[in-house]
Amino acid sequence: MNITQYKFLVYSTFGLISFITGLLVLIAYAKIKGLRKHPGMIIFWQCFMQHVIDLQITYSAVHYWITGESLSDFTCEIAGMFTICCFFISWNYSLSLSIEVLLTINSPTNRNYKKRSPLYHITSCFFGFLIVLLVGISSSAGKSANEACFIKSGTWAAKLMFIPFIIYYPFSILGVVFSFIYIRQSRSETLKTLLGKHALFLQVYCLFWIPMSLSTIIQDDQGVTAPWLSYISLTFSSISGLAINSVRLSDPAFVRWIRKRLGLRNPKIFKNTITTILNEATNEIGTSLADVRISSVYESSYTHMFQSVYADAVLTSLVSVCLIFLKSSQEKDYMQEEKDFKFWSVDFYKQVYEFEMLQEDLSKIELDGTLINYFMRFHCKIVEYAPLVFRHLRNLEGINDHDMISSFHPIFNISMIKKNTGNKGGRSSAFFYFTHDKKYIIKTITREEKKVLLEVLLKNYHHHIENHPNSIIARLLGFFSLKFQNSHLQLIIMQNIFPPMNLKAIFDMKGSKLDRESIHGQQADSLADLTNDLIYKDLDFLRTQKNLYVSYSDSLALKQKIYEDSKLFSKLNIMDYSLLLGIGTPTPSNSKHYLKSSDKDKENAYVVGIIDYLQTYNSLKKIETISKSIIKPNVEKEDISSINSEAYSARFLKFVNSIISSD
Repeated sequence: MNITQYKFLVYSTFGLISFITGLLVLIAYAKIKGLRKHPGMIIFWQCFMQHVIDLQITYSAVHYWITGESLSDFTCEIAGMFTICCFFISWNYSLSLSIEVLLTINSPTNRNYKKRSPLYHITSCFFGFLIVLLVGISSSAGKSANEACFIKSGTWAAKLMFIPFIIYYPFSILGVVFSFIYIRQSRSETLKTLLGKHALFLQVYCLFWIPMSLSTIIQDDQGVTAPWLSYISLTFSSISGLAINSVRLSDPAFVRWIRKRLGLRNPKIFKNTITTILNEATNEIGTSLADVRISSVYESSYTHMFQSVYADAVLTSLVSVCLIFLKSSQEKDYMQEEKDFKFWSVDFYKQVYEFEMLQEDLSKIELDGTLINYFMRFHCKIVEYAPLVFRHLRNLEGINDHDMISSFHPIFNISMIKKNTGNKGGRSSAFFYFTHDKKYIIKTITREEKKVLLEVLLKNYHHHIENHPNSIIARLLGFFSLKFQNSHLQLIIMQNIFPPMNLKAIFDMKGSKLDRESIHGQQADSLADLTNDLIYKDLDFLRTQKNLYVSYSDSLALKQKIYEDSKLFSKLNIMDYSLLLGIGTPTPSNSKHYLKSSDKDKENAYVVGIIDYLQTYNSLKKIETISKSIIKPNVEKEDISSINSEAYSARFLKFVNSIISSD
């Protein structure tokens, strides 16, 4: 049997089976919505590119058995260009998936998938199209050394197959190595199981495509490859689709979907995972399980893994924060009763308190047996920044360590963790978590925001809050750095400005008009058209509510507070902060953020606060200002969100004063 006959034999068997299994994968992604959740679309397009390769293989075989001839040179050249393009794009998506897995494990609370996803798609396709463009211009596509429609033998383009050996295969091997390292270190059975499956996928992908790469590179002067290598290459490239699709079709979401349609019971696939830990702990404290499962049974393994490491990070953070305040409450109080601000020297703001929490410390916060077993290898390195300053800020709000322990205790937050696995985060990939009693918020901050907080803001903020106790700036109550397993989180604790009340709508307003409309509120004409589970913006407010209707005395007081707060930020070169406004049903409240409405809007009450004040007008913001001015030259400069702090403050005050209406 010569190479041509062998090629079409394997093409017509393994190639056809690969094509059919690939079709099943695409149908599964079309039918099962959970599979398309991030990073599902990365996997979908990777499978789609593999399917196109399998289609080309199947078409070649069918053509041969019908006509008794191979594809013409022209047809093979076109087919080769499609194969080359899909080969590189498929590998780019595989690399993107590994990067996303690595990012998620190292920063599990970074939920800003929407910003990263377009980058994955653009870069994956761009480099694939660039390579096929070079091949097409030089007419280097066609029959390869092993008779496949790929890179034409004896052409310069064969050197392109060094790219997989330089980039794809080494990074895949590193992905496998890191996966096994994480598996060894992790306490999560879910993470171990699913990382093992990801490592298997990478190994399969490398194993079945390395022979094709070798056969394209290793050629003699006449562009001929050793026969044994050609046979292996043809066999493995034909089976590649079957092997890869088999890994994808083994996903629990697909298995469960098929079993349901066949009327079979779905067994529990993951045991002793963070999901079951949360369920068992929830049962032990008697919390309802209705609508609080951690993920859908029809979500992909990767989605399940991402939610699992997220839940683990949140749970570990809560345990750590709880231990921090317990430790603080048991130590001697170094806070002096000195009310003169001069007592606070620069050293207090630079103070750093480092310590470690181990498994034996868990007994101090009375965890149940389920959680203690889960944290068998608990080890967290904690850094607390400016501890005495933040303790004083908490004291100013009448908050003690025992209040914080009660709010952050893991047992009371179990159901909240499960409900918040869909948290997509805020701007700059910030992660938010509300405690079970809604009193406090944990939020991650970036290194740049950390620098602003400690080096620019904290001393002046402390002084401002002490001298302006009715300031509406959302209160910062603590700043910590946590290192556990493979994760490093920088967390601030903030006081929630919203008192217990029935909110109708929430607005985040900067006083700008450019890009300050929510896609969810474009059709809304009144407050009744809005919901309380979304955040709306300036233009949405101006269209639906238009004004805050308060008494004359309240309007003067509110304007003065906002003036003083904005003046602080302007002095520190801070901009991009927002007025957070909640509109809801009137309820008794002593909160400094709560405002009674006048008779003109007596069905509503308002809650106002200033948030997101850790951004200075730096070089990147200056570039943003210039670029937006160029892109949209007809827009007034003052309507661009990113402007210098002085202009930002003036615009912010002008907007706020314009929407406050008094009797």
